[in-house]
Amino acid sequence: MAESKLYDFARRNPVLTGVGTLTVGFIIYRVVKRITSPEERIPPKPPIPEIPPAERKYSYSSEQYAEWADSLQQAFDGAFTDNDRVRTIMSYLKTKGDVVALISAYGRRVIASPYLWDTEPMTLSQSITYEMSKSDIEKYVNIPLSKTGFKF
Repeated sequence: MAESKLYDFARRNPVLTGVGTLTVGFIIYRVVKRITSPEERIPPKPPIPEIPPAERKYSYSSEQYAEWADSLQQAFDGAFTDNDRVRTIMSYLKTKGDVVALISAYGRRVIASPYLWDTEPMTLSQSITYEMSKSDIEKYVNIPLSKTGFKF
């Protein structure tokens, strides 16, 4: 009895049945992809930009850069970007060496979405470009970094 009702529904509503099937398939695909270990999804860290040895002055510890990288990823995750957090972190950087250390600590990261479509692993520069408009990059990233001479 139940099979005939399901068959009749599918026959009378082929578009709705197709959309429903594709939706369920997409959700299963995203869940399986999310379950896979991050090591399988995240490629190795990218090379860091070259700067002259005289400009490799670090103002903070490597743990601090790692903490800021984690905080930046949290700012990018979710439905909206926390621009104020990005500006605050960028304002802490004093030298080109600080910027390079932050880029290195960030590596390649996946930006999570509440809607199950995470990004592919991206560098800090790619994440900033993906998440922020050109005017926001100028306001929240480049202006605070102007003292370092570095520009995204």
